[in-house]
Amino acid sequence: MIDYKKLLPVGITVEKVFSDVLPTVHAAQCHEYADYIEDLDIVIAVRLTDARKLWTVRFNGDEIEIEDDELVDFPILTIEGTQKQWPSLLPYLVDMLTTLESRRQELKPKNRFDATLQAALERFDGVIDLCVTGDDPTDNLRFRMILNNYEEHTSFRRFSITIPRSVVFDVVEGRTPIESAARGLSVQGDVGLAVDLGGTILEHFQP
Repeated sequence: MIDYKKLLPVGITVEKVFSDVLPTVHAAQCHEYADYIEDLDIVIAVRLTDARKLWTVRFNGDEIEIEDDELVDFPILTIEGTQKQWPSLLPYLVDMLTTLESRRQELKPKNRFDATLQAALERFDGVIDLCVTGDDPTDNLRFRMILNNYEEHTSFRRFSITIPRSVVFDVVEGRTPIESAARGLSVQGDVGLAVDLGGTILEHFQP
């Protein structure tokens, strides 16, 4: 079992996460890759907008490639956040990963992420603004997710989601089914895109 509290101590930098932690986690879990994902390359990018830093990760069951730049292939998802909020995000990230690690066996999906789902998701161009709210507005965590591109474009459809941090943990800890949590989300903007995207994902993973 991976000890995320040890891997992600207070004060660890985002740079260290990409250079050391991700390769360590991949090496520890790549033998279970096939339980979750078909033999596919998955590309995900992370950008810290205030620090002007970008990492792109390509991984499969055999290897992981991490670049502090763009790759030739477009990512299925680019996650934008800020370095400023990293110290606030880190303890919640550790708690979530620790809980998910303890539930890993029970969370194995009946349907894997496969080429059919990947192709379905690649037809979406859009932007999702996510706000995870805390007890105090100063604790809110904000992210932007760009579908199938490194950069957002004015032509992209977009919607925003606001979700309390308590609801996130209810889902992670298994107290609330993800479908129930999704129905209670506060969604603004292109609701049609939100319904279409969410429906595509939930339909695929339904037993």
